[in-house]
Amino acid sequence: MNKRLGKGKAVFWQQGEGHETFSKHKMTAIVIEGKELDPAAWMPQAEMEEEIGC
Repeated sequence: MNKRLGKGKAVFWQQGEGHETFSKHKMTAIVIEGKELDPAAWMPQAEMEEEIGC
């Protein structure tokens, strides 16, 4: 399932969860990995705005 993500948004993947990123235009990504991450402590949960085709 692909989801559209807008500017200023973030995504958290669980350990072992597959993922792929792509853009038709420019994209800058910052990746943080760690065993002790708690995204709820610093990243509010939001619903994805729009589903796009695979």
